[in-house]
Amino acid sequence: ATSAIRRPEPAGRASVNPSQRVRRIIATVLLVVGGLGLAVASTGWWLERNFLNTERFTGTANDALDQVDTQDAITHVLVRQISSAAGQNLELAEPLLASVVQQVVDSDAFRAIFDRALAAAHELLVDRDAEQIVLDLTGAYDRIKAPLEQFAPSLAADLPSRNELRVVLLERSQLTTAWDAIDLVEGVIAIVTVAALVLLAAGIALSYERWRALALAGWILVGTLAFVLLALLIARSIIPDRISDTVYARAAKTGFGVITHGLVVQSIVLAVIAGVLALAAGWTQRHGLKAWADAFRRIWRRLEELVPRAAETPVREQPADSVPTEVAGTLDRLARGGARGQHAGRALAL
Repeated sequence: ATSAIRRPEPAGRASVNPSQRVRRIIATVLLVVGGLGLAVASTGWWLERNFLNTERFTGTANDALDQVDTQDAITHVLVRQISSAAGQNLELAEPLLASVVQQVVDSDAFRAIFDRALAAAHELLVDRDAEQIVLDLTGAYDRIKAPLEQFAPSLAADLPSRNELRVVLLERSQLTTAWDAIDLVEGVIAIVTVAALVLLAAGIALSYERWRALALAGWILVGTLAFVLLALLIARSIIPDRISDTVYARAAKTGFGVITHGLVVQSIVLAVIAGVLALAAGWTQRHGLKAWADAFRRIWRRLEELVPRAAETPVREQPADSVPTEVAGTLDRLARGGARGQHAGRALAL
């Protein structure tokens, strides 16, 4: 008889019918897809901001040029470019040539040359009529040759022409792929952003417990951005294993960290904002919207208790005709001194 007695289920759970359960599932799916789309859109914002803008692109390249590994890689490229163009005569002199090139790469003059060359290369990347992307570093030729002419004139005479410092970055076939990627980023980023926001709004509106749905959307975005950060960390760790040359491998790892620094900062900021929003929405779901006023009042009272109040010392008012204590003491001493002088005068007269 007792086995037939069932415990009454909570009102919230008993009120959920199959249609409401389906509605909850659909809302959750919309929130998950919207959160993933917003994380993808944030990555697209970073790509568009840093790779399609010439000024930001050269600024990021400047930050990479500040790194020793990047300077070593550029030195490595220039020495190989010059040595291979000159033939066998410079193979034995490569260490000397590398030391000179290293000093040139580390100078402010080379930075200006590098900036101009990189800006021109980026403009060619945006230009759809370019046949190849060339990093023109011929401005550094005289700065490399001048020191060699002083202490190694024979080596300076064996240097090839300055045109060998035109480094080809991309050919026409590779440019087609780059242009397709640019079109994809420019065309998809706005659509993905709008679609993600619409899906998130629909998921929240479809849910019965909207504050809980908002909290779920925030935590989904936090988890997705954490996955992006983890993917960047893994990618940076495996990049050196994919490159056989150790100089280029170190430069690629360092450059990847410099380039993706903005994406890391952006993802952390968005994750913090989403986490705070999720915590606030969850708290509102449990305590209600009106509880915020009580919470702020308690916080304000707590702050008033923590801030020490300055003790107010009462100021004793003196009568208008009274003399200050310091002045009265001085006058009293002068009066006593004058009385002693009068007594001394009478004694001398007697």
